[in-house]
Amino acid sequence: MNKTELWFHEQMTGFFTWGADDPRTGEVNGRAKNEWFGFDLTIHVDDLDAFVANREYPAKVSGKYLGNLFGAQPVTLDAGTFKFMSRGAGDTRLMEHRHTFSVGDKKYTFVGTKFLDDDPTQIDAIHDLTTLYSTIHDERDVIVAAGVLHFPMKDFARLVASFDTKGPGAGWGAKMKFLRMFLRQELHVLLAGFREPPAPSIRRRSLVKPHDDVDTTTWDVVIIGSGYGGGAVAKELASWRDPATGVGKNIALFERGSEWRAGDFADEPWEMPSKLKSPINPTGLFDFNLAGDVDVLCGNGLGGTSLINANAMIEAPRAVFALPQWPKALPDLAPYYERANAVLRPSLDPEPPLKSQVFLDAARVVKGCTSASLVPIAVAFERTDRSADTGNIQDACTRCGGCVSGCNFTAKGTVDMNYLSIAEKNGLSIYSELEVIRVETDADGVTIVAHDHQRGVERTIRAKQAVISAGTLGSFGILARSKQRALSVSDALGSRFSGNADVIGFGYNGEKQTAQSYGPTITSVAKFWDDPDVKKHFVIEEGGIPRVLTALVRGLLVAAAPFGRDSNTSISNELHEWLREKADLFGWQSRGALESSLTFLSVGMEDHFGALELDANDPKRVRVRWPGAKNQGFMQRIPAAMNAMTERIDGTFIQPTSVKPMELLTVHPLGGCVMGDDPATSVVDVRGAVHGQGDKLFVADGSIMATPLGVNPALTIAALGAYIADGITARW
Repeated sequence: MNKTELWFHEQMTGFFTWGADDPRTGEVNGRAKNEWFGFDLTIHVDDLDAFVANREYPAKVSGKYLGNLFGAQPVTLDAGTFKFMSRGAGDTRLMEHRHTFSVGDKKYTFVGTKFLDDDPTQIDAIHDLTTLYSTIHDERDVIVAAGVLHFPMKDFARLVASFDTKGPGAGWGAKMKFLRMFLRQELHVLLAGFREPPAPSIRRRSLVKPHDDVDTTTWDVVIIGSGYGGGAVAKELASWRDPATGVGKNIALFERGSEWRAGDFADEPWEMPSKLKSPINPTGLFDFNLAGDVDVLCGNGLGGTSLINANAMIEAPRAVFALPQWPKALPDLAPYYERANAVLRPSLDPEPPLKSQVFLDAARVVKGCTSASLVPIAVAFERTDRSADTGNIQDACTRCGGCVSGCNFTAKGTVDMNYLSIAEKNGLSIYSELEVIRVETDADGVTIVAHDHQRGVERTIRAKQAVISAGTLGSFGILARSKQRALSVSDALGSRFSGNADVIGFGYNGEKQTAQSYGPTITSVAKFWDDPDVKKHFVIEEGGIPRVLTALVRGLLVAAAPFGRDSNTSISNELHEWLREKADLFGWQSRGALESSLTFLSVGMEDHFGALELDANDPKRVRVRWPGAKNQGFMQRIPAAMNAMTERIDGTFIQPTSVKPMELLTVHPLGGCVMGDDPATSVVDVRGAVHGQGDKLFVADGSIMATPLGVNPALTIAALGAYIADGITARW
């Protein structure tokens, strides 16, 4: 015998649920039903040197299963392997169990994984090393049950005492070799800190062109901005062909930000500052506007805010468009919603994360909630080949929580992944880092003045028509600066600004685990539509915290908790809350307060509107003037519902705007260039054409919304973009 062998004994048990896909959800439901599962195993390393040298070298397992998951039926372990500290994606250290077993004449596979990663202090290492996230698969490899197994630390001494060896070097020398490997791997993770992000397996092809010929061409149409409105317009206009000749138009799209693709987005907290837009970094991804009475966050890059939004795709209720501010001739948008859905392909999460279940259970019992369900989101949950239309392949969602920090896995259906890719295939010329400052019109068309961020020069571009889709603040800014240069625009410019009643809140430090950083940012929605007045409607969606921001949010919520409203002040609950907060502060994240919290993201309808204006000292900046923005009805209705949901988890309700000097923050700015019938009270007509500019100048983005929508506006903006594009091509 020339190989050293080693054995040790391990027992793990935990709660499981039939029909669950997510181990965390399976654990919660299994605990409620007292359904448990586990194993009592002997792990045999047949070649210790090979096991230590190669982290993919498997040990063999034998033993028995425990629990009542299969009732009284005997469960037989047929074969199994164990890998210690193998490499996962991004060099995450893993411990893996994989067993096949039989229950009667049925065969199953058990797959369990321990993750040792991403805690810079490694205080969480004990939890990582004693927690096995597990699934059970049938013969077709379909997950039929899931749960979480735990190893009790009181059994650690017994596990070490169970070590046995034979062969060359047997005895304490062999045992210490194994333990040294264990400590060396733990030290590696401690020193490496946060795990390196896995490289994306797919990167969307680059869509942009060099700036060489942009100002030497007279374009038929220039589209300014690349969000949902600009993307939808670009796709429709680039697809148009003259029925007589089969020839399309010469169309360009200008985007002020950079082109961002999978792998370019932040994965670590220290990468975030470089992604912020600022005077010294004008092409940064996150455009955070300290705009006055309401702050505004939007995206800055090819794809607009779709790069950093949470993907929720909801049709606005028809009652919204029946409000008197909307043009009377606006058609039913149903066919345009259908067209937008066909491009964006939103779907329901087939494996809703734990935070979704906790959210839905809490929402369904709150007064005024008319429905609580999963929400369609523009995310691919399986690898999707869209070569035929977009020319892209999308990877399946990794449930990393990074929707709002930027998807590094091509799973998110951002505008560049669909609308712009389709348009580019059909001949659209796309230019990034080209920021339009103002436009002028004459009898022959439009002159566009833009700053070239790549070369630091000003460019003048000619087009027969232009569509401004630069986002609410961007489109207003372009038209306002143009009006200062004598462009004829309605005096209603800047009026009826809306934040779509955006409210954020937290059900902090509750009694139920929610796994805030696992899964897409939003997967569920609760609609509060019981009031007959549509202007009092709102929705609340469950949110998640991307891993890149968890440390920051964790610290901020601990600091904000004293300003919150605690729904359970019993001594035992206060003790549990204190322990979870301390776990967060000391890095034991999985047992911390944030992982037992709910994030609430809400939109609704406002009672009155604000106004946009150019900054008197810097005309490149847009300000929001809205005295009393915080004093509207929605600021009482929505937090009351959030607080009621927080009570269901025995948490503390935190409303950031109640902590001075926080202002309202919107990620759904609307209005300022509103659509309407009367040029005295609106900026564009029912076709999206700027009043008084004929067919030369259009606006197609959130700025044309005549009222708040009461739901996430992305799908409606895309639908209106397609509708406006149809109106343009109908006159070609």
